Amino acid sequence: LDTLLLGGDGICNALPAPDGGHVWCVTMSLHILLMVIMGYYFVYVAASPERLLPGGANYTKVFYERAALFFVVGGISQILPYLGQMVLDPSRIGSVLSSPGFYSGRSVTPGATEFLEPVVWISYGIYAA
Repeated sequence: LDTLLLGGDGICNALPAPDGGHVWCVTMSLHILLMVIMGYYFVYVAASPERLLPGGANYTKVFYERAALFFVVGGISQILPYLGQMVLDPSRIGSVLSSPGFYSGRSVTPGATEFLEPVVWISYGIYAA
């Protein structure tokens, strides 16, 4: 929230921006915020007695709806830093996708794999819904 509300460095202290820009910090902060919200939702689903389903509920349908929510939100939040970098400087798309990934920082998982992973997550979420 430091980055989103106060304009601070937030996550960029631990994971510096590849281009030194503030867009990376904001999109990473949005990624973290969305995933924290999803985490609390799943803790609620797992621990709250209100989450119990009424008799005769279609458990498979509920499972797939919850999985769809997780995969769509997770995929969107994970792709945000890449989209932010691509919007900021479209001429760097090739270098962003061929350089070591933002999250791992290793050449074994280049940006292209880290960019395609959330696309798969979002696709599965849409399919599961």
